[in-house]
Amino acid sequence: MTRVRSMLVLALVGLIAAAISTTAQAQRRGGGPPGGAPSGPERGGPQRGGPQRGIGITQLLEIEKVRTEVKATEEQMQKLRALREQGRPEGMRERFARFREMSEQEREKAMAEMRAEMEKRRAERDAQIAKILKPEQITRLNEIRRRVMGFDALGDREVVAALKITRDQGAKLTEIRDALREQTMNMFRRGEGGQDLSMEQRRAQMRERMQKIRQARQDALKKAVETVLNEEQQATWTKLLGAPFELSPEDLMQGRMGRGPGGPGMGRGGSGGGPAAGGPGGGGRRGGGGPGRGGGS
Repeated sequence: MTRVRSMLVLALVGLIAAAISTTAQAQRRGGGPPGGAPSGPERGGPQRGGPQRGIGITQLLEIEKVRTEVKATEEQMQKLRALREQGRPEGMRERFARFREMSEQEREKAMAEMRAEMEKRRAERDAQIAKILKPEQITRLNEIRRRVMGFDALGDREVVAALKITRDQGAKLTEIRDALREQTMNMFRRGEGGQDLSMEQRRAQMRERMQKIRQARQDALKKAVETVLNEEQQATWTKLLGAPFELSPEDLMQGRMGRGPGGPGMGRGGSGGGPAAGGPGGGGRRGGGGPGRGGGS
């Protein structure tokens, strides 16, 4: 499979997972507060798009540039890779395949069980990773991960808590997220066909489409920061991103594909995994290119 095709598959999987989960969540909550608020009735956030989204810090560490940034040792990498191999959920593909045979109610229940299972796995993984990496390494990796997640980082439980996003703000973020998802789906629909194109033309078409999607995600994040967050929240968001850090689409493919699939690391996943790291900081300043799983991502 070519790199371009791999990127398309990852993008489509993320979009489909987000659509399935969002529909189930909206129906289950019956119009209640969007997002998984960590505590309190006034907390909110954009609805989360699936049990496992974005790119985990163990995947980020497969990128040489990231390893250099956090000064990860080979001993640490060996332990983390072993941890990833041990923690891979079994039968996940078969469980997703069975969704086709389920009723809407059964599917909602299965998704809820899967989310609970993944939350438990993440908690266990977090504790194990904390024994391998230094606190400052984990902090920096989470900063980079939020940049990679872009808009989706605003639905991360830890980010929602740190920003103290209200229920009203969560509803507004969900509106932006829904509009972004529809815009992205339309881009893929417009790109269907092209059977008569050469492989090089298809690759060029895919690059152009992915660039438009990246730009749409950057615009959505900028709009969210500038129009939904207040000045104090914008300052906190800028702090959560840390120092600027750039990752190319090829860098992210290295993290995702280099060692096979892996679950999230420290922190909670979000649909990010877009092709470039960065995003607007407080006050609408742009801190690079905010990408998108899933992004991933």
